[in-house]
Amino acid sequence: MKLFIQISIAVLFIFGYADLAAQRKQPNILFCISDDQSFTHTGFMGTRELKTPAMDKLAGEGVVFANAYCAAPSCAPSRAAILTGRNAWQMEEGDLLYGALPEKYVVFTSLLKENGYAVGLTGKGYQPANHNLEGFYKEPIGQNYSQIKNEAPEGISTIDYSANFKKFHADKPGDKPFFFWYGSSEPHRPYRQGIGKDAGKNLDNMEVPGFMPNVETVRSDMADYFFEIEWFDKHLGKMVAYLDSIGELENTIIILTADNGMPFPRAKANLYEYGVHLPFVVRWGQSTQGQIVQDYISFTDIAPTILEATGIETPQMMAGKSFLYALHSPASGFIDPSRDQVVAAFERHTISRPDEITFPMRMIRKGDWVYIHNFEPQRWPAGVPEKMENVSGPFGDIDGSPSKTTIIDAKGSTDDLYYYLACEKRPESELYNLHADPFQMNNLAGQKPYAAKQKELKEALFEYLQQNNDPRMAGKSPWDKYPYYGRKNFDAR
Repeated sequence: MKLFIQISIAVLFIFGYADLAAQRKQPNILFCISDDQSFTHTGFMGTRELKTPAMDKLAGEGVVFANAYCAAPSCAPSRAAILTGRNAWQMEEGDLLYGALPEKYVVFTSLLKENGYAVGLTGKGYQPANHNLEGFYKEPIGQNYSQIKNEAPEGISTIDYSANFKKFHADKPGDKPFFFWYGSSEPHRPYRQGIGKDAGKNLDNMEVPGFMPNVETVRSDMADYFFEIEWFDKHLGKMVAYLDSIGELENTIIILTADNGMPFPRAKANLYEYGVHLPFVVRWGQSTQGQIVQDYISFTDIAPTILEATGIETPQMMAGKSFLYALHSPASGFIDPSRDQVVAAFERHTISRPDEITFPMRMIRKGDWVYIHNFEPQRWPAGVPEKMENVSGPFGDIDGSPSKTTIIDAKGSTDDLYYYLACEKRPESELYNLHADPFQMNNLAGQKPYAAKQKELKEALFEYLQQNNDPRMAGKSPWDKYPYYGRKNFDAR
């Protein structure tokens, strides 16, 4: 009987939340996106030596989406999917770092402007990409407020994100609702080596993911990464405090997330958990308080959710679907039974293979299981072992770092497992049980006891790709022909 009541309440909220939303005035939206931060690296997730009071407060006052996945583990395509609500392979050149986003794909920020919203951003918007081609977006978000600067430690942007947000708010017409994109450049590399330790982080307490060696060099690199996450958090806290001070906090939807996973080997530019599984919190007034929702959401769902929250019709070309129901439900755990899987994709990050070819991958997660399909297993997943144009060294899809150097230098030693995991070629199929193997180090694909599970997930993945017109399902690879526009801008990626 108790279960029946719980299900009935959840159904009531799923179908009745629209009436509640209609009673509000049109909400403001503050969209806060860090640059390269994996799902577990927040204070509210319990990560040691990481202090994120602003994120933690939002998590306590809003909804934590525990299973949020970017559409692609690379800056520009991930951000393009947020803006368009489309899967990575549905955006042509927009699916690539230093690509370009065709104007034929509607972005939700344009719809907000057309419906009376003041729209702006600070820091990193849809980047890195080419903004100067005819027929492609020049600036798909809005006016950039990044002129106000502050002093910052070495390796950190001098943009005063919070002061620029105040400037935007002061400039906008007083009666207009707003959408503001806070695009931090942190915790993107480069880092000043040792900045985390110098700030008092205890390297002995650092939690190193199992796919990297737990040695001091890597622990120190992780501490530097944590320091930059905390910089992002400080500006987030100032923005939220400002909204509270002007009486706008309760009518502002605050979305907190990242564009892709941490800039370490086997994370960013990979479809493993630490590359695509990201922190995601939404706070909207008093409608929710500390719920943790397990429903799988994709970054393709962000645009439809924002549009529904603002009362704007969602274009049919958007592949995602709104998760607004979860912001008005008292339930935690799994709420919508249809959200039982999520798909992500990858094509190309840097020029790290001859002739600018890609390393195409697709991933599906269902429950504790992840299946990854590598369409070209003969290619190098992290880039070729030789240094290519415009990258910082061999295996160019891995950001240069002390952790990368440590792993590459271990090749041929008794500790070269991490080199193999990060750099070596991979089979066509990969299958992982996240409950037993959270760091995805034991590929179960091809093993007889797991044949049925592998078949089930591959079929589910390919069915979704076919339904959503992935060119890979027709044996096509347009991405190998799209140009890379960032040859002189590697440091900005």
